[in-house]
Amino acid sequence: MGRSSLQGRWVETGEPLSVRFEGETIVSVEAVIDDGSTLPWIAPGLVDLHGDMLEREISPRPKAILPIEMALHELDKRLVATGITTAYAAISFAWHKDDTTRSEARAREIMSAVN
Repeated sequence: MGRSSLQGRWVETGEPLSVRFEGETIVSVEAVIDDGSTLPWIAPGLVDLHGDMLEREISPRPKAILPIEMALHELDKRLVATGITTAYAAISFAWHKDDTTRSEARAREIMSAVN
């Protein structure tokens, strides 16, 4: 695990900050001198409490089904790019046997891949 840091401006105040990380853990947040440089904004991560985003990544168009692992990887990139750090994905079920996209077996596959 390496150490790294990020400088930016706190979204609420515009105050310039330095955030130090050790691995995935924030170890310090310190004010820095404002030298007038352009810095990225630092904001807390957003939480999506209920989203249908997972099924849309797996099947972006009718009859276009992507591998679950690949869809999860792409979804992670998309969520982080939009500031969402925690997401609770909904999985739907269909009650007719012809719908394999929303079957119990498919839902179990998705849950297994997520966990």
